[in-house]
Amino acid sequence: MNTLVTILLVCAALIVVVVGLHLFVTGLLVRNQAVRPPLGLYLRDIPVGSHAWNAGHQAVWVLLFMGGVLGTAQGIAVIAMAFMHSAGSTSTSLIFLVMGALTVGVLGWNARAGATQVALATIEEDQSSADEA
Repeated sequence: MNTLVTILLVCAALIVVVVGLHLFVTGLLVRNQAVRPPLGLYLRDIPVGSHAWNAGHQAVWVLLFMGGVLGTAQGIAVIAMAFMHSAGSTSTSLIFLVMGALTVGVLGWNARAGATQVALATIEEDQSSADEA
């Protein structure tokens, strides 16, 4: 494998690992109800740190956690394969890199969409209960 290809694979894999670790840590913190606004997901039209924001995160912590585990593992596998220098390691590394990026991206996107839906439903529920009182 060419040195330039190895460097590019390692840099791209490090990005996947960092994003995966972000999802992993966020999922763990949400599970333990310790997530704070700088680390959580950005949910459009939801106040950061509000009850609805926390409820949205609680609903999707499994997606965050699994996206982090899978993305981090695939990124580490790409880094390991990049230094193996075997004949088929370039194509295998590219497959793992693309799958890791897709895993992190799709699970992160689904987590954000699900958290937004739950947060909006929580806001509507809070407003309807406030109107009844």
